[in-house]
Amino acid sequence: MAGDIFSVYSSVFFGLTWPYIFTICVFFIMFRYINSLTYISYRKDYSCNPWLWRNLYTSAVHASVCGALATTSFVCSNDGFEDSTFNRLIVCISFGYMIYDFLDIVWSKESMPISDENKWVLIHHVVLLICIPLCISFGYSGHAVCAGFAEINSLAINIRKLLRFANFTKQNCYVQANSVFCLVSCLLFRFCSPIILMVKITQDRHSIPLPFLAYLTLMMCLVLVVAIGFRFFMVVLQKDIIQRNKTSKVTKRQENGTS
Repeated sequence: MAGDIFSVYSSVFFGLTWPYIFTICVFFIMFRYINSLTYISYRKDYSCNPWLWRNLYTSAVHASVCGALATTSFVCSNDGFEDSTFNRLIVCISFGYMIYDFLDIVWSKESMPISDENKWVLIHHVVLLICIPLCISFGYSGHAVCAGFAEINSLAINIRKLLRFANFTKQNCYVQANSVFCLVSCLLFRFCSPIILMVKITQDRHSIPLPFLAYLTLMMCLVLVVAIGFRFFMVVLQKDIIQRNKTSKVTKRQENGTS
């Protein structure tokens, strides 16, 4: 067992060669620069501190870029799950962002104390930081890009928060449309995509050699991703749909009572 663990993680270490490490570092620095630029869009009347606004804005940029690139990869390639240079580039972009965002949340004084929501974000990042080196090292970058479709839902979640902090009401048509898109994209990309990915990895591990320990790690991480996605889904459903309907019913009763 100890030999298997050493074999897997030595393969992961040597799989991340200098070109990948350099690319990851470049995108880490790039997202740090993007974060500093997003301060321009912040206004004092927003109901959040500048750090949170910059963090969400940077996350939205990452989600837009990776969501678009993942879609492009699957549309333009014959096999979306192939281990191509383009897919590895997408994975490196996400890896650089995950490291940056993790450190931004943990080290920033403005994020303290870390909220329950950000704790879930940190868990999500740790899971992906475990998965991505495994995918690069064993030729599963295309499978990692498939998981990247979840960034489409991340974009919707970030827009939801930005609209709320920019003082848009829940009755606003943009907020309501985004809530529906948020729920639908969560079902498609945080539930369906990981389940499809689990089946695909199980099928492909015989043709693309994958040690059992690495396979088990990926399966456990995907289960955690589904669990985290379920929590996000329930939060949005409760706050944006159920709670809003209850509020509207109470308002109508009050209006009928006064009339």
